[in-house]
Amino acid sequence: MLDLDTVVAVPFQPQDDLDDNEIAPLRLDAYTEAWSRCLERIKAIVTEVYSPVLKTVLDCLDTVHSNRLSGLPFPELPVITVSDFSGGSLFLELLGTGADSDDYLATHVHPADCPNVPTAMKYIISRFVDRDDGTYIGSHYSRRESCTDLPKRKGAVLAPFDVELLRAWYKRTQQTTQLVVFLHDFEQFERRTLQDVLYIFSLHIETVPVAFVFLLSSPSPSTYLQAFFPRSTLTILRPYHFVVPAGRPLLDAILFQTFFDPTFNLTFIPGPRLLDYIEEHYETHNASLDSLISALQIAHLHHFTTTRLSFLAETTPSFTNNAARLRFTKVVLGNLNLEKNPKKQKDRWLALAASPAAFTQAIDDARDEVLSQSRDTKLAFALLRIVLDALQGRREKLIGRWRGVARISRALAEGHSVNGLSELLKKLSHDDLVALVAALHDYFQSAPYELRQAYVQLRSHIVALRSAAAEGTTGDIAEVVEGMIRKLFKPFNTTGPFWGVWYTGENPFPQEAVDPSVRSSLVSGLSNPQAFVEVPEEKSDTLQDEEDDDGDDTQALPDTSILFRGYLKAGKMINVYDWFDAFRVVLEAQRQRKIDAAKRGASDSVKRKGKKPANGVEDEDDEEKWRMSVQARFIRAVHELDMLGFIRHTSRGGGGRKGEYVMRTTLGLVE
Repeated sequence: MLDLDTVVAVPFQPQDDLDDNEIAPLRLDAYTEAWSRCLERIKAIVTEVYSPVLKTVLDCLDTVHSNRLSGLPFPELPVITVSDFSGGSLFLELLGTGADSDDYLATHVHPADCPNVPTAMKYIISRFVDRDDGTYIGSHYSRRESCTDLPKRKGAVLAPFDVELLRAWYKRTQQTTQLVVFLHDFEQFERRTLQDVLYIFSLHIETVPVAFVFLLSSPSPSTYLQAFFPRSTLTILRPYHFVVPAGRPLLDAILFQTFFDPTFNLTFIPGPRLLDYIEEHYETHNASLDSLISALQIAHLHHFTTTRLSFLAETTPSFTNNAARLRFTKVVLGNLNLEKNPKKQKDRWLALAASPAAFTQAIDDARDEVLSQSRDTKLAFALLRIVLDALQGRREKLIGRWRGVARISRALAEGHSVNGLSELLKKLSHDDLVALVAALHDYFQSAPYELRQAYVQLRSHIVALRSAAAEGTTGDIAEVVEGMIRKLFKPFNTTGPFWGVWYTGENPFPQEAVDPSVRSSLVSGLSNPQAFVEVPEEKSDTLQDEEDDDGDDTQALPDTSILFRGYLKAGKMINVYDWFDAFRVVLEAQRQRKIDAAKRGASDSVKRKGKKPANGVEDEDDEEKWRMSVQARFIRAVHELDMLGFIRHTSRGGGGRKGEYVMRTTLGLVE
């Protein structure tokens, strides 16, 4: 085997580089800061997108019992269907927060809580009645008559699943709030059970003002409701249907306003390959908002842990130790992106490195340069989006080049950011061009003061365009708008030697972190469980000692992993008795190690006391219990491998019954 210590290569000493203990916390802090700001921004954007629907749903809850139709043969039970195709938890959180007020008393029910009608009724009623703390999801209940004053189950005449119990509680506590029942994962409820529950509550709607909120993931709630319930159930319901915004508009809003908004300075800029994967995964595989947020978090974590200088994203660290400062300087000089005049730039940075203050100031200036130029490019993204909104609805093939943030980023990286845009704008009518210039002007009028002051000259051009358009002169608007956006578009990978700290470039998304191979993950987990399961420190030291004794770590593995090691060494057919014997040998070795360790500890204790250790003779009953324990552990491990699909039972050697051999279902695996 090649000894790496004897290989003559580029001279390298571990102390020449920043120690992991020094650089890892800095990277983690930079990641935490960037992702925290990104997540807060995403939540703010989604809240703004959801707010119209959320307000409408809450307004409906306010008037759901007052807007009753007169002349009906029987009262209708109000139900509100909310279709959230993205399946995100953020809307449910916002809806739950809105319903947690003095006007509502809300409870949440899941399919597992309603296996049958009595259990479902008991669960819903108890969620309202059994509130011993005197508080509800809102802050309305003020203990004027706490639930401890109500008759409890033992002394109550009414059954816990009787809706009359809820009516009596509502009347006795003098409630004036509305009762709201949220049914999560509505498609998973058993239809007949839900029919009976709704029918029972509809009979008492006059005395118990309850409203049901169905939380669906179906895109068309009205159609689904008609297909789910029979006509007899639909006649007792008064439905209100709402659809939560999702799909491409929500995705574009999150990506544009988070990563390419000039008013929001985020220290992470995804490249075209990363954006391509994010959009494809959202539109093709999983349109869940939670999945989108998880993917963006993984992208952040991967970038900040693999980029050498990612800790420079926000600030430049200061080192009081001269040795650490020297190592920091070498790391920075070794990871510069010097594309133009690399020799000249490298000499400049080497000269700056002679002075720690000048070196730190140069890094800060480079950071400011990157952030300033990236703001220009982000402004170009925002203006181009306004222009594309004006072109929306036109059947022009060229518009598809800028459909979505990923394609715009790709066009920017390839050097043809807005080619052909003026030709499309020339096809707009006079009124459309006037509206476009007005939209550009309104954007700057509503922008923060800092942004307006930074682009005074650009604003003056737009004001001139607006004046010309108002006078009827629109001939040059198309060329001026294209030139204005083209001037702002600057590739992110040309902004100084540190652009890789913020911009991911052509780096792909770490797909293996999101969609790992199930087969390889199972094999890796069984072969090396310590890499997947956190082992306590004291046990980890013991396992390490066992491995160091003879170089074999099999005895330090769990039962299933021990059995799997034998599985890898066997052929296509495995004799169960031989397999058990090998398993027993390993467990016996584990047991003997523990006995020897206990004897050594007892011997040391006796030596300190001046007495000889007593001769320990193992009891036969203990030996029998040990043999039974080994057999039970073997059977359990075999069943676990069977459930994972690694073995298949055969009748070989059993005379037509399940024999003493099992067959391997996976071959070609290596330890």
